[in-house]
Amino acid sequence: MDKDVKINRRMLFKFFTQSQILLSLSYENSGSNANMEDFKVFVSLRKTPFYEKFGIQELAEANGFKLTERARFDGERWSALGYRPQRTNPAQREAPGWENAELFVFSLDSEQGFEPEEIEELEESEPEEEEEEEVDRKKGRKEDEKTVRKGTCAC
Repeated sequence: MDKDVKINRRMLFKFFTQSQILLSLSYENSGSNANMEDFKVFVSLRKTPFYEKFGIQELAEANGFKLTERARFDGERWSALGYRPQRTNPAQREAPGWENAELFVFSLDSEQGFEPEEIEELEESEPEEEEEEEVDRKKGRKEDEKTVRKGTCAC
């Protein structure tokens, strides 16, 4: 759904914003032998129309990163390091395997400043509090349904 894409884009944008801050500080504190491009962020996404709508490269570039590598995700290699696939909405069903996944590697862009750009699409149309309230309302409805079912079964 479009709303799910927006939520995930917002989350990734904030992830890149925070990553840029941390890596920039690490670079500044690393000494003169460090190369800015040595500071990297790795993101794996499945190669499907849903995930392609996230526009991950655009979000990274807006936060001072450049794409340095894009390759097939080597799930066996990463699982040896403790990686486990995660679903963006675990309530839907189990997480898929790493088949059809890609690895995006981003490094700090020495030619770009460190101030994140604004991306209009990411401006929140609803405050996060309203989204949290919506989730709470849905949880409340599910609990009410369970109570009704239990009450019905007890009759």
